[in-house]
Amino acid sequence: MGRYKSRTMRFGLPLALADSKRVFYCYASHGKGYGFASGPRTCPCAVRILAVNSARETRWEDGVYVSPHRWSCPAFSGKDEWRRLGWIMADGSLPFGELDVVDPELAQFEYLPATNSLPPPAVPHGWM
Repeated sequence: MGRYKSRTMRFGLPLALADSKRVFYCYASHGKGYGFASGPRTCPCAVRILAVNSARETRWEDGVYVSPHRWSCPAFSGKDEWRRLGWIMADGSLPFGELDVVDPELAQFEYLPATNSLPPPAVPHGWM
């Protein structure tokens, strides 16, 4: 089974332009962060998550890369309007080399991954 590819997401678009007014440095979800299985090589590990909402507001928050394709960011728990624009290592290391330069205004918001990808805690048996 192959990887799902959207018919409407446009690949190969720039993450930022020379005249971008606001840029951030991170491993972009649609840049290096996408090409390297979306996260660091070891897990769990502490990361800083750059999140964006549909109004293009941005926030950096502490998070954890739990396992391949599994992220946890308590600051965004229950806040589905925020998506992961990118991430950096909390210790400042650069496991994938130089960071991407990202302009949140150019992000394809509807295709960005959620800030939290862990399932909600299970309801103990016998509740309800």
